[in-house]
Amino acid sequence: MARTALTINQLTRAGVRVDDAPAANVDGHSLANTGNELVFLYVNNASAGQITITFKTNKKVAGITLPNETATLDAAQSELYGPFPKDPFNQSDGTIHVDFSAVTSVTCKAFSIAL
Repeated sequence: MARTALTINQLTRAGVRVDDAPAANVDGHSLANTGNELVFLYVNNASAGQITITFKTNKKVAGITLPNETATLDAAQSELYGPFPKDPFNQSDGTIHVDFSAVTSVTCKAFSIAL
């Protein structure tokens, strides 16, 4: 399988559902990030164990590649991550790349807020 692109759902006062979030992909996800909106990622970990979420960076400073940013999410918890500025998170294709240490019973959904 390949990295799966997540649809970006714009937040509005009318609300956006989170209980219909798709299953996390073992090969990771990509999120479009134009810089014209604030991008967030909702992750629900319904598994029995903690997972690590990796947000890939794509920047070098003085020839040194910045490390990826990681977050841990405990079992039976959900969190919202972001916003993600284009620098250092955007890859060469203009997307953010997100990976999961485990995907069983893990769902995720992308959101944005217009600037």
